[in-house]
Amino acid sequence: MDKDNVRYNAASAVVKLAQRKYDSAISRPGKDAVQGEDVAQTMHNPLLVREAIEYFRIALEINKDRTILNWKGIAEEMLGDFDAAILSYQTLLDFRIEDETSTPTTAQTNNTYGDLASAALNRLAEKKAGTYDRGVKITGKISKIVEMFPKSPSMTDDEKSLLAGAYSAVQDALLNQSFGARGRSTPAPLDAEAAANLAGEFGKRISENDFHGAHELLSQSLQKLLTTSELERTIFEMLQGETIEQVGVISTMHDWLNMQADDVLWAYISIECLGFNEAATVIVARQEKGLAIRDIEWGRP
Repeated sequence: MDKDNVRYNAASAVVKLAQRKYDSAISRPGKDAVQGEDVAQTMHNPLLVREAIEYFRIALEINKDRTILNWKGIAEEMLGDFDAAILSYQTLLDFRIEDETSTPTTAQTNNTYGDLASAALNRLAEKKAGTYDRGVKITGKISKIVEMFPKSPSMTDDEKSLLAGAYSAVQDALLNQSFGARGRSTPAPLDAEAAANLAGEFGKRISENDFHGAHELLSQSLQKLLTTSELERTIFEMLQGETIEQVGVISTMHDWLNMQADDVLWAYISIECLGFNEAATVIVARQEKGLAIRDIEWGRP
């Protein structure tokens, strides 16, 4: 077996590990899912996505491959790490340039990956600027394809480029949000910073047993569902009465599956006690009176 095959097989084995982590990070629809409803996209586990990205990175060190680069970029974008995703897609674009003088088949593949990378880079630039509107991108590209294909029995280069862009937009929607949140834009930087501070303050108040203060940070609808005494009891039961030694936000996302129109931040709050760790996952959203926590999920993934 030559060295290229050895590298390919070794990288493939690592990629399988990455894909397992990636698949585990996505919740699948339950058996009661209703056909046609918006149920296919559910929140992913960011810690597992980070592990998947690390495996993709190791696989790329073994064997530089465009498909792995694309998967890595998708995972980084899913996590909300736009800078890392931009680097992955820029590398994918440069990879295309390196191979440009290859065979016609290779050149065609380069064009497909190049168009996908270019579309992703444009999308990520808009997300970083807070101007990305996913609904407009998707409906615009797909409507053009629907109009174009009945008129042409064979695909031109422009049609192939448009199809790659549409695929990228739909892929982005499936991985990063539910179709029910169409028209939502990326949160402004100041909102994102304030939301992260609010999530940190919630954790701080919990650690200080300031349950009334923590309850004040919840949205009005969540306050009705979770009273101050219920909040205190939930935390007491989760921690088995142990004292919190340390608390802090260790992971955040500004773009995720099933993100609602007013959502700003997803935050994973680590809660450390003597001998064991727990966690709370919160979603911070815009409310009438400002930012508030609209949802809490207790416990580690």
